[in-house]
Amino acid sequence: MEPADLWILSKLQKLVRDATILADRCKLHEYAKAIENFIINQLSQVYIPITRTEIWDEDESRQDRHYTIYAVLLQVLRTLDILIHPISPDISEYLYLNGLHTKNILDDAMTTRTISAADTIQKSILLDDWPTPQDSLINDKVESAFDLLQDCVSIAASARMKAKLKRRWPLNEAIICIKTQDNSTNQTSSHASLYHSNKQNQKEMLLSLSSLLQAQLNVEKCVIYEISSGIDATTTNTITDSPSTTLDDLAYLLEMQKRSLPIKPKVDLDRKKIGPKAKHLVSSVLQKYQETDPAIFIESLQKNSRYVFELKGEQEKVVAVPDDFIICIDAADGYAIAQRNNITVILSTVRNKEMMARGLVKDTARRIQTMRKEKGYNPTDILQKALILDLDESSKQMLEEKSKELAFLIRVNSIQFTQGNSNNADTSNNIEYKNDDIDGKKIRIGLVK
Repeated sequence: MEPADLWILSKLQKLVRDATILADRCKLHEYAKAIENFIINQLSQVYIPITRTEIWDEDESRQDRHYTIYAVLLQVLRTLDILIHPISPDISEYLYLNGLHTKNILDDAMTTRTISAADTIQKSILLDDWPTPQDSLINDKVESAFDLLQDCVSIAASARMKAKLKRRWPLNEAIICIKTQDNSTNQTSSHASLYHSNKQNQKEMLLSLSSLLQAQLNVEKCVIYEISSGIDATTTNTITDSPSTTLDDLAYLLEMQKRSLPIKPKVDLDRKKIGPKAKHLVSSVLQKYQETDPAIFIESLQKNSRYVFELKGEQEKVVAVPDDFIICIDAADGYAIAQRNNITVILSTVRNKEMMARGLVKDTARRIQTMRKEKGYNPTDILQKALILDLDESSKQMLEEKSKELAFLIRVNSIQFTQGNSNNADTSNNIEYKNDDIDGKKIRIGLVK
């Protein structure tokens, strides 16, 4: 099984354990919420999208992989069906009698045991056993790696939003920076030691899921850096919601610059804090601040833990410490950046023609898939033809070059591209067209079963 299979099965065992405890305590609202969270946030939004393209791949060499995914899905759905029975008895009984009653399906897939007739006898869900968690399927290591992967994907999504880039649009590169603390000094507690161990293993965890991470980020390549701030974790606080700057933040920024990462610092004075120090000199301090290169502030704060504003006119000095500054990491031109906790994700935003074509394929596929759903077609049905009308010449050319990829995504045998009005299209089958748009450009789409 692949990491995604191990992850969803591990999550399922913990759901069974937690749901059983909540049911025994009659906390049915929390019981239902736990099941809902699993179905939406773990099964629907993570596992299904990850495995969907694998299921669609009709290569016979991938048949064993198909069977594994189907076995995992059946095991998950069958367990969920039993869990929802106390709160939704009629629906769960219907689902059970119409396909979810087969027992030991996961064991069958793993041991290639032949399913006997006794296994497929339909009986009421009320006669089945209540699921019990299988400790052998609980994998905390895989769960931690997947949780970290989802954090990175979420942060990357924030960076895409800043740059107004859709998730479906492929990008050239993602750079992930994981902030760690210097572990060279003696630790004062076992908790601190565990903290370092967990943080320093994060790069390895992501590397173990590198192919999946790249696919989820929708990038051509992904580079992972583990960057030490050079500050002992036992003497440095973690970043908080406060806008003020710590030595830890400065060290992290400088380490990123040393690695020539596409970033630039943004330095501002915290006027609420520098004001009481500067008093009547505040206007002179602000003028000096505007005349000074931000790199000078950063260098002085890193070396001396302070910056001294020497005011020539007043022959006085004002000493500013890191807490008096607000220093942020911004992306260089052609990049977008987002940060959360100890993770920074930097995305390249420049898209070449190939990437634009692949993004257009996904945008178009999404609209045709929506039309398939509206017309009630089964997701596994392979339709005869899709028609796409009124594309501009540039978009038409890009989609024609990717027609095989698009046909695979929308499950059709062929695609017909037509410019102009629908009178130029295939009307022999009384095709009903749907008006739609992609980034403000009007198109019409049709399907032939």
